[in-house]
Amino acid sequence: MNTEIIDNPSVMLQNVAAHIPADKYIAEYRDSERFMGYCRQCRRYGKTYACPPFDFDVDDYISGYRDVYIIGTKIVFDDLTRESSATVKLRDEITNNAMFHVLDEMAVLHKRVLAVFPDTLSFLVGKCRLCLPQPCARLEDKPCLHPDEVRHSIESVGFDVGKTASDLLGIELKWSSNHRLPDYVTLVTAFFTNAEQSEFCELLKQMFGCNVVLKE
Repeated sequence: MNTEIIDNPSVMLQNVAAHIPADKYIAEYRDSERFMGYCRQCRRYGKTYACPPFDFDVDDYISGYRDVYIIGTKIVFDDLTRESSATVKLRDEITNNAMFHVLDEMAVLHKRVLAVFPDTLSFLVGKCRLCLPQPCARLEDKPCLHPDEVRHSIESVGFDVGKTASDLLGIELKWSSNHRLPDYVTLVTAFFTNAEQSEFCELLKQMFGCNVVLKE
């Protein structure tokens, strides 16, 4: 799918989707100890309910599903936008503005999928924004205000997002260099489900505008 972000025609979206059996994905793409180590180095660790450490057993959380569907969303910047990134601050402003628009759109699309298949587990990416502009209730040791809406990222439960993107989606993750924007930024989201495969693939095609590549 190629879609202009609202109010920003210089940024385009490209969605790619892939399917993999859940047991294969867990066995070959998950390294919980390694990625929990990365999470512990993040400033958001333990400060938001979207991030670890979690108050539930992650192994149980991701078990019991037959299929995993991975969605890769490339945020592609045009040449003029990349050339306009003259400072690190401007680079971050451009990137964050684009990502916030896309993350809001992805959250809506995931909700629509869950409305059709409510027993599906949804994974998003990025900072949880459900309580903004207020801080997460976790900082005050209070219960989550949106327990049915909070979404975790696949890396927060131990999956290798780089390997997932390259092997399953054919996307090489790009990173900024100094003040320069990369050609694109990639967001990787996912669904764990037991829904009938053809119906789920058709819904993803409607929601994200792309066919699902089946990986066995």
